[in-house]
Amino acid sequence: MPTVALVGRQNVGKSTLVNRLLGSRVAIADRAPGVTRDRVEREIDWNGHRFGLVDTGGYLRRASGIEAEVARQADRAIDLATVVVLVVDGRTGPTEEDMDLARRLRRHRGPVLVAVNKLDGEEERSAAAAFHALGLGDPLPISAAQGRGVGELLERVVSSFPDGPDERVATDDVPAFALVGRPNVGKSSLFNRLVGEERSVVYEQAGTTRDAVDALVSWQDGPVRFVDTAGLRRTSRSASGVEYYGFLRAERAIERADVAILVLDSDAGFTTEDRRIASRVVELGRALVIVANKWDLVEDKDATFLRFREGARRFLDAPIARVSARSGTGVTKLPAVLLASHGRWTSRATTAVVNRILRAAQEERGGIRYRYASQVSTAPPTFVLFGAGNPGATTVRYLENRLRERLDLGAWGQWGMPMRLAQVRRWVGLSARAPRKEDHRYNLAISGAECPDLMQGVRAMAPALVDLMDEDPQRWRNGIVAIRIGINTLGTTEQLDRYAREGASPAVRADMLACADQVRAAVALIRARHPQVRLALVGLFDNADWQPNFERWTAAEERRNIGAALDVYDDALRALASREQTQRVRDLTAAELKALDF
Repeated sequence: MPTVALVGRQNVGKSTLVNRLLGSRVAIADRAPGVTRDRVEREIDWNGHRFGLVDTGGYLRRASGIEAEVARQADRAIDLATVVVLVVDGRTGPTEEDMDLARRLRRHRGPVLVAVNKLDGEEERSAAAAFHALGLGDPLPISAAQGRGVGELLERVVSSFPDGPDERVATDDVPAFALVGRPNVGKSSLFNRLVGEERSVVYEQAGTTRDAVDALVSWQDGPVRFVDTAGLRRTSRSASGVEYYGFLRAERAIERADVAILVLDSDAGFTTEDRRIASRVVELGRALVIVANKWDLVEDKDATFLRFREGARRFLDAPIARVSARSGTGVTKLPAVLLASHGRWTSRATTAVVNRILRAAQEERGGIRYRYASQVSTAPPTFVLFGAGNPGATTVRYLENRLRERLDLGAWGQWGMPMRLAQVRRWVGLSARAPRKEDHRYNLAISGAECPDLMQGVRAMAPALVDLMDEDPQRWRNGIVAIRIGINTLGTTEQLDRYAREGASPAVRADMLACADQVRAAVALIRARHPQVRLALVGLFDNADWQPNFERWTAAEERRNIGAALDVYDDALRALASREQTQRVRDLTAAELKALDF
């Protein structure tokens, strides 16, 4: 994938341009010079061209100290870039620093473009002509703050890419690990070790890292993503200005990570701030791995490790790795620990297995009155228990222990991985031990439900959901209800055997449309009571494509028959979805609803 590096002296608007190109405030932009220090890369898609956009720190002619480290990162970005964009300030005209940097860029092997920023008015756009003196071709006047000329700049960028296949790497689903911790504990040093190059600026000054720095790394088991973050202080109130934005970026990095790596200073021990950060990680439902850095400097290693072990016990007894980022000691053992934590965080158990564990727990211990259990989501593993009663905390803790042990999630407090357990009464409606995040409150599914359960019987899922929505309709104004039903009525192995023989026969078609009618009735009910809620209708999964069934239906006619039968249901949902886009069901009369033909 091509990369585009934005370079220039301090305070010319590079980070503002990054935010404009990406359409959001992902880069820290401030009037103070020298805010950006690291190479910060984001992915961007422009008219079908996907490329990496790299923001760099400001160039100084005579850099020293931390500015020299920043300059090294910018030089590295130039060397690796497919296209370089030199950003200059059109209001000041070419400066000596601009000329110095231009001489460096004229030796660059790839295309170099000049973007003359801060030209907000038409009368100022002629000022761009002065930058012909840089010897880098025609300068392009832009205003990153107002968006003027940015589209033309992107067109020039993508037209400068070399011809050839667009090699894209899917990065959305790769495991993501965020390094978090107090300032100056060695996060950036460890980040560079894990990445295999100096991506983050390392300096003795606390608070060196201000933005979240991403890096994609190829491991033996596949690509992974690491994110270096700014040091987290006690609260966001203790940070100010640029430091505050770094705090926010670090918080967001934890939210979009799968596993948080809490880096500690071995000499300082498990501090109050470390415990606060660990609590935040667990609260957000992320797996936690603790890394005791600077371990080579510890004298009494046994006693120190015991203190760390005791401090980690309240945070799911997260695993503790002892490393020295400076020397590399112990770092090679980290990948196995991280991947194991990620694997457990994303693990899923079948409903049958979960219910066997529930029944075994009921036999081992009395007083557990649940009829049914299911894992409803992963990351972290989340389970829902269906039934009456409100058991005490010890009973719930017992069930959590059994699930962790039997599903290889680790005994309670062994793997640093949160697990969520929710109780459901009346089949829909969470009780006290619900997931912490608000958006999980209504994230329920009754696995094993059949078509009639959508509107009828004990479950009557749609009416129960609407009653729940009525309790807090404002929360649902921009909500989404996904209706996924039918697989246990229409997609079983026995049903597929029938479809393979009969195809879309009249009898099969009647069964399909009867289930679709349940969906239609549920849509009408939800739309009538909560018209602002969006609906997602999920069709049937073809279990003939499930690996255990590969050898069951091999004849071409059988596969065509199965597809024709399933298409009846899926086409009915498509017709309903299309009708939903043009006509509100809530406005239809009962007779009109009855007369609707799929």
